[in-house]
Amino acid sequence: GVEMSGIPAQSGGGVLRTCFYQKPPYHLEHVIRTVRAPGYARCGDTSEAFTDAQGSQYLILSDGMGSGQEAFNDSRHVMDLLEEFLEAGFSEETSVKLLHAVMMEQPEHQSFSTLDLSVIDLYDGSMQLVKMGGTATFIKSGNKVETIEAATLPVGMMEQPETMFIKRQLKDKDIVIMISDGVVEGFGEQQGEKGNAVARIAEAIGNLSVQSSKDIAVKILTMAGGKEKPGDDMTVLVASCHKKYR
Repeated sequence: GVEMSGIPAQSGGGVLRTCFYQKPPYHLEHVIRTVRAPGYARCGDTSEAFTDAQGSQYLILSDGMGSGQEAFNDSRHVMDLLEEFLEAGFSEETSVKLLHAVMMEQPEHQSFSTLDLSVIDLYDGSMQLVKMGGTATFIKSGNKVETIEAATLPVGMMEQPETMFIKRQLKDKDIVIMISDGVVEGFGEQQGEKGNAVARIAEAIGNLSVQSSKDIAVKILTMAGGKEKPGDDMTVLVASCHKKYR
């Protein structure tokens, strides 16, 4: 038993056409939670999650410089351009190169935005991460947590883009957690160890007893002081991987 799905039949010229395809064995349950910095009407972080027709799930997080409308405009611009290239059929590598080239050609562009992109193949569970200036991404497998960091600059800051491409293999019940740097800053202030905040976040994630994407996102924001008055915008994107066994 291979599970199949189909596109509704279309008729024309006396011929009835339909298309069947294999449903991917993996699916992701994702949630995005955001807290904006006090005093601003807009959050400077932008995040998206969507699936394409080829069975790839995209998780994207862009952090604009600072907070408020201008930071939002910058991160939203990066997000929109990247989505355009991906939806046009370009690979992640080519899309990021095109995005960087476009941003470099905009003379009015004075501030910069980070880019974190995770692409999961829902047919085999493989994942590619692309990091340009973003903070750590975490992969939780049971009580074990892998921290993925890259010392790169934001989009459009240097003529030659600093981009890190990282590959991983997800398993059933693995959890991907992407955060903006406001979470790191807030966590360091709340836990009293600013210089080691990423390691403390990884430890806290490993100790979480909750399993749902929503509960994990809420817990992380709470530990980072998101329910108080954060000094920066905070975004947490959590995606839980599930595999159907036949």
